[in-house]
Amino acid sequence: MNFFLAGHKWAIRQDENYTTEAFVYVLKYLLEHAPSEGKRLLSIVAAIDDMEKATIENTDSTKIDIRTQVTIEKGRPDISIEIPGLSRVFVEVKVESEVGETQISRYGNEGRVVLLSRYPYVASMEKVDQAQADEGAITSERPDMAMTWHQVGTEFRSMLTSIHNPVASFLVDQFHEFLKRRNMTFDKVDRTLVAGVASLLSLYHMLGEAVERACVASSTAPSNGEGYMGYSLDKTKFWCGYSYSRPEEILFQLNSGTFDGETAQSEGFQKSATGLWTRSLKLNECHFFDEVKREKQAKLLFDFLKDAYERGKRCCVQ
Repeated sequence: MNFFLAGHKWAIRQDENYTTEAFVYVLKYLLEHAPSEGKRLLSIVAAIDDMEKATIENTDSTKIDIRTQVTIEKGRPDISIEIPGLSRVFVEVKVESEVGETQISRYGNEGRVVLLSRYPYVASMEKVDQAQADEGAITSERPDMAMTWHQVGTEFRSMLTSIHNPVASFLVDQFHEFLKRRNMTFDKVDRTLVAGVASLLSLYHMLGEAVERACVASSTAPSNGEGYMGYSLDKTKFWCGYSYSRPEEILFQLNSGTFDGETAQSEGFQKSATGLWTRSLKLNECHFFDEVKREKQAKLLFDFLKDAYERGKRCCVQ
């Protein structure tokens, strides 16, 4: 189980706030218990240049003030960073939402502005209103530096080999997995791409055959979306499929309708990160990939889906 994903399911509607608080928690823990790695990460997030690195390296970590949701005169930045001897840094955090109008420029000359977002940022060169211009505010929505969560994830992955504190190493590994499972960081593309895509499609079609056989009384239909592939059963009452980030885990979910929670638990369903009652088949654990014959793989899927479908029907409230 991932520590941060487990907490995220209770804060889905506050996605950016949760991600911000989790990231700052890890950063502050690193500064206290693995200061070398913490300062390295802070230098990236705070857009520290080569001339300023000596200052941060010689600064006592306990003197560095990092806070979230601090109210200042012109707004409330997601992260405020104060390092003795350096300019104050404001970090605007984005996961899915776009940068709001004047969200960057409103801080004017109060400090350095860094944008941390899921996708690469394309600066808007639109002018701010004349009143702001007269006050000396910057005249574009261009931050001092823009970086992506993928860059943060890459830094987390690189520091895993150098951290000696076991708790700090655990937190870094967990947060890196949190970003990876949410497709906010990713590995390089290698030669397995072609074979991997072909296998992914084969799994999808094999799953479709298993659904048709295991759930014969159900109406089924493909149900694919951003980040997942699968099938809807009984119109949209149930769903089965897999995510692109974890195709080795087949999911069967109680998707829509009214379900009895106690019955769902007794039938072996667990609440997922999205709040849906879910049973899963981990293909690695059932030796799915070790089966030479396609028929044996299909039977593993069939047995899982037939059992999950019957259990799911018993959870329905009539």
